[in-house]
Order: sequence, then structure tokens, then C-alpha cells
Amino acid sequence: MGAEPGIPYAWGHAPSRESGTGPPVPIRRVPGQYRYHMNKQTDSPESIMEEAVTGTAPSLPALRTHVFLRCIAGSLLSAAAGLLVVLSYPPFELWPLVFIGWIPMIFAAYRVFPERWSSLASGIGIFAWLQGYLGPVFADSGLFMVYLPLIAGAISFLTDMGLKRMANQTNNQLLVLQGVLGMALSELIRLFIPIAGTWAFIAYPLYRQTWLIQPVSIFGIIGMG
Repeated sequence: MGAEPGIPYAWGHAPSRESGTGPPVPIRRVPGQYRYHMNKQTDSPESIMEEAVTGTAPSLPALRTHVFLRCIAGSLLSAAAGLLVVLSYPPFELWPLVFIGWIPMIFAAYRVFPERWSSLASGIGIFAWLQGYLGPVFADSGLFMVYLPLIAGAISFLTDMGLKRMANQTNNQLLVLQGVLGMALSELIRLFIPIAGTWAFIAYPLYRQTWLIQPVSIFGIIGMG
């Protein structure tokens, strides 16, 4: 059995019914660290053997199409999350969305995007949120604030690389802590950026909910965020 052009093969043993071993057979290896299936990522020896014996290994075009569709779906969910959060700010003031609006972005990052591209979720979500809120305000200002949503989205994309792998390794035990610290640190850094200041701070939609924001006197606006 020959290898397809450009597709490497590795030799292994197909298990027989009696002894569990068999003659060497070429096992199709898809390029890349992971083999993407509809609901899992795996590259274990057992799965490779199973694919070799049963012939269920996906073709490279089908694999690429599947990854592409997951990226499209994840991008749409992430953009929707950013726009939902925009609705929590004035003049819409649907303030509960500041808590639940991020859910589609988080779902996209950890359940839809392939691991390699999972940080696209936060990059797109943060861009959509800041562009939806700050874009109309600074559109004709000529200030660098026009590019702040794009800059923030790019930074989120770069800094969140590897978070999905870490979440898988820790069984998502640090997911909440990671989200809380990430938002607080990003707002703390923005305080030192000229003009940016406290624009679009995540606690702003709660300004009418005095019953909910009493801890602000202890933790400040960054702690509330």
C-alpha cells in the first residue's frame, strides 16, 4: 500500500482477533498535532490503530472543511457575545447581559474552535464589544481610540493562546479565576493608556443597580469588574 503524495504514513501492527497482534500495516497520519473529529481531538495509538483497521480516518479535504466550519461557527458566536455585552451599556441598559453575554464566546473558545485557534474567540469577542461601544463615539475623532478595539482584540488573541490546552490539562478548574483576573488586569492596564482611561469598563452597566454595587466602596471599580 503506497502513501498518498504529501501524506506521511507510519508503520504499526494491526491487532488480530486471536493474539492481539498482526502484520505491519501503513497507518495514515494526518499532518498536524491533532486529528479533529466532530466532538473530540485525539491522536492516541489506539485511535490510530482503529482508524487503520476500520478505514475511518477522515480525508484531508474533509478534515480541512470541518476545521473551517468550526472556525466560522466559533467566530459568529464570539461576535454575537461582544454585541450582547454592548446591549448592557447605555442607551440600551439591558444590564443582565453584562454577566451572561460572554457565554457564547466562552462556549466558542472551549467547545467549538479547534485548540490551535481557540484564542480567536476572545479576540473577536473583545473587538466586537469595544467596536460596538467605542466605535460610534470616536469614529470622527482622529484619535488612536479609533484603533483601540482592533488593538485590544489582537492582544486578547495573542495572550489567550494556550488557554484551552491549560484548561484541558487542569480539567477547567482555573476557568473562573482566569476570567476574573484577565478582565481585572486588562482594565488596570487601560488606566495607564492616555484617553482610554475608564472607557467601557465592564462595571459601568451596573451604575443604576445600587443594591448590587455596594462592594465598590471596598474593591473599587476594577474589583467590581
